[in-house]
Amino acid sequence: MDITFFSNLVMFRQRASPLLKSRCAVNSLKLGILEHCCEQKKGSGDQVFALGIEHGEVIAVFVQTRSLYFFASEAHIDEAIHCAIEEFVKRQIAIPRVMGYGETALRFAESWKRKTQSDVVFAGKDYLYEIASIGNKRPMRGALRRAVHRDMHELVLLFREYFREDLGMTKADEDLEQDIVKELAEDQVYLWDDGGVKSMVTAMLPCDAGVELANVFTLQGYRRMGYATACIGEVCRVLLPLYPRIVLFADEDNAPANSLYTKIGFRLVDEMNSYALSAGTAGQR
Repeated sequence: MDITFFSNLVMFRQRASPLLKSRCAVNSLKLGILEHCCEQKKGSGDQVFALGIEHGEVIAVFVQTRSLYFFASEAHIDEAIHCAIEEFVKRQIAIPRVMGYGETALRFAESWKRKTQSDVVFAGKDYLYEIASIGNKRPMRGALRRAVHRDMHELVLLFREYFREDLGMTKADEDLEQDIVKELAEDQVYLWDDGGVKSMVTAMLPCDAGVELANVFTLQGYRRMGYATACIGEVCRVLLPLYPRIVLFADEDNAPANSLYTKIGFRLVDEMNSYALSAGTAGQR
């Protein structure tokens, strides 16, 4: 197997998409990222876009943005891991973290550890959910609306608390406003309004394979009142006629979120595991 690196993202997407679409639900996030990168017409210097090719056929895909994500058919996973690690080490490419469905990330991490004699630490597990239809039951209170710039005050409050509670981060309001302006330009931010904004969800990285929901958050004083259920459910009702599937991720330890998504109608598709690899460049070991 040859590992081929691409700087032309449009060409990379064309070659990678058929394999990724063979399991659309698992790979919809990466398909969306590729769509976004192609729209931006460039990737950053630390990003990696590579394919495992054998006899002219693409049998493995490697995409590194924040983490390295790879996908290959089961018959080629171990060969793809071996060939990719050999190439990453030779090129001195830093791989700070790897993620993948099922046990694929673990298999990569263990091979990386053997090759580089470096440390590997389990970094978390997310459950991947998918929904393809929504029931007819409608919320009794409030209404869904698309966020706009005049909602900045409410959005700053929502994102400030979301970053603090869910991500353990504290951001200045000025930085939040910059993030929100970008979010409104690139994604679809939806709000549930019932005499004031109570809940939000973002539809991001749309592509022909589907769209992902993220930034699901309800203000502390309005939880367990059905607002998150209403917001997510109505967003799905808006988006399902436009996309073949909607996916989202939930931390395995977030029992309320996992219960909520199942109640709305999402089904568990797979699990996504991630491992932190030792800092530095592979070739330095």
